Amino acid sequence: MGKIDVLKQIKKSESEAKITLEKAKEKSLAIVSKARVNSSEILQKSIIEAQEKSREILDAAKSSATKKANKVSKEGEKQIDKITESGEKNRKLAIDIVLNNF
Repeated sequence: MGKIDVLKQIKKSESEAKITLEKAKEKSLAIVSKARVNSSEILQKSIIEAQEKSREILDAAKSSATKKANKVSKEGEKQIDKITESGEKNRKLAIDIVLNNF
């Protein structure tokens, strides 16, 4: 093989190396791009799941608070009824006492 053939072979190898390098760059860019898309999708999915979980927690807390509030309200109504009933009973007694003292 002569000097010219060797130089042609080197030139050909350099060209092939450039093509291989360009293909590798394109492939790496495609991989990075796909990874970014995947990470964006994962992030979006995580945000949605977190929002749904937060909504579930808030709904459960609201339900629990409503139950407790209803219970306290019923107990309060019972106490008010007892006070009203006691007041009605004592009213007649108070009227009798006032009238007897005149």
